[in-house]
Amino acid sequence: MGDIGSSIIATPADGAKWAWATSHDWASAARDKADAARALVRQGIDPVAERKSAQAAAPKKITFGEYADAFIDAAVKAGRWRGAKTEARWRNLLENHAAAIRNKLPADITNADLVHTLKPLWGGKQETAEKLREAVERVLDAAKVEGHRSGGNPAAWRGNLEHVLHKPDELTTRTHYAAMPHSQAPAFAKALKAVPGVTSKALELAVPTACRSGEVRGAVWPEFDLAKKIWTIPVIRMKGGKSTVFHFPNRRSNSLK
Repeated sequence: MGDIGSSIIATPADGAKWAWATSHDWASAARDKADAARALVRQGIDPVAERKSAQAAAPKKITFGEYADAFIDAAVKAGRWRGAKTEARWRNLLENHAAAIRNKLPADITNADLVHTLKPLWGGKQETAEKLREAVERVLDAAKVEGHRSGGNPAAWRGNLEHVLHKPDELTTRTHYAAMPHSQAPAFAKALKAVPGVTSKALELAVPTACRSGEVRGAVWPEFDLAKKIWTIPVIRMKGGKSTVFHFPNRRSNSLK
């Protein structure tokens, strides 16, 4: 048996040669570990117990998809979102549109991954693309806090993705529904009143209060005080997070009845 450089070569009786590669670096690392263990012993610390404790304290490796699902579950449990619609939107974004990065570890996700994920939506389904970017950014921020990644956030917009993904000009691309001329409003209200069904009644309530459709559709009788002619929408149903009170005239309270 002979030692040649960083290899050990053994020659058995039959003349064949076997070689095992060794490394001086490996030997040096082993000595360093032994020195560190002896230092712990001198301090009265069990090196094996210390290693097991460090391994237990290290965060368990988890994929982005697993972490994102847990993030949503925790938000729902904490009552962070007002309804199932928001939860469904988050799950759709992070399960379907972020499918390309779900199996990656949060620490391994790069700027290139985000660009690859967002580009198919960018400019065509702009709102979806922007909400996806924001959702991924928040999940990666949370993952960093829990020790699953370090460094900058590859989903960050300012100073990062803004240099690659250009937002469409809102001044030239945004369109609005045509507004009804004020002079036509009385005739419209009269025609609407003649339409039977709950839908027309809901619209009668939405027009003077300027409420969102979801706030009208989600209204329940305990929110109304017909004697005082007021409608109080609780905080949990308001997007702005503030309870809102609407006053309406007699004819409106009569239509509610």
